[in-house]
Amino acid sequence: MIHVHKFKKFKFKNGTIAFRCVLCPTYVFQDNIIGYDCICWRCGETFKMTAKTMKLTKPHCDCNEKKQDMVLKKLLEKII
Repeated sequence: MIHVHKFKKFKFKNGTIAFRCVLCPTYVFQDNIIGYDCICWRCGETFKMTAKTMKLTKPHCDCNEKKQDMVLKKLLEKII
């Protein structure tokens, strides 16, 4: 069965960096992770891994930025 992975970054004893899915026994090395679908650690939505998100131990999408945008929109609606 195919599913979307929820990756967590870790380092092997030899220094190699990889991402391990916490839902299944899948490992993906850092060089191959860009473009993989992944579950966000913050909001649970699916997103594609990028060079920016592969730097994070628990990769997440830009949901925090989306939340801030929604808060700003609500504030603007109240003002207007």
